[in-house]
Amino acid sequence: MERGAIPLDTLDGPFDLQATVESGQSYLWTRADGGMYERDVAHGGDAWYETVVPPLDAVGNDRAVVRVRQADERLVWESTTDAVPILTHLLRLDDDLDAILGATPDDSLLARAYEAYRGMRLVRDPPFPCLISFICSAQMRVSRIHGMQRALATEYGDTLSVDGRTYHAFPTPTQLAARTEEELRALKLGYRAPYVGRTATMVADGEA
Repeated sequence: MERGAIPLDTLDGPFDLQATVESGQSYLWTRADGGMYERDVAHGGDAWYETVVPPLDAVGNDRAVVRVRQADERLVWESTTDAVPILTHLLRLDDDLDAILGATPDDSLLARAYEAYRGMRLVRDPPFPCLISFICSAQMRVSRIHGMQRALATEYGDTLSVDGRTYHAFPTPTQLAARTEEELRALKLGYRAPYVGRTATMVADGEA
């Protein structure tokens, strides 16, 4: 894999990888040590996170395995391709966080939240996996939502072998549309299963 690093002092505003990917807004990253969503308060860590990124408009036409961690004031990455544009897109490293804060109302609650999770950014997840993960999020805690997405990827997504390790891509709309409601329920999606299946079919058929 290719390797590199993004110095955090080149970004506009602070950045906290753990606070961003374990904030409950994204379920497509996996923590390499298995500790994803184990703590209610998650920030400032230096664990490795990894994902399989589908082709993204304005970023690249190829699927990529990406691993990243925050250490020594840098985002250190490993990837099957140059990960800088991918990470910039997914983690919105091009946002000016200080300018965004400066444009928000002068509110004590917002100020406390910003200080408690300084560096947490909104993510820009790939549209289809994001859509499915939030269908699965209905009345469900974040660790279970994450587990559902990992189960879908493991059971129905493509596998990629890189440096002796196997990574699982999130299934495409066509792959997911081919599964029955019973198969999806077997992955503990419960009453969400028919909605996931129907949504995948609509996207695969170009209806959505």
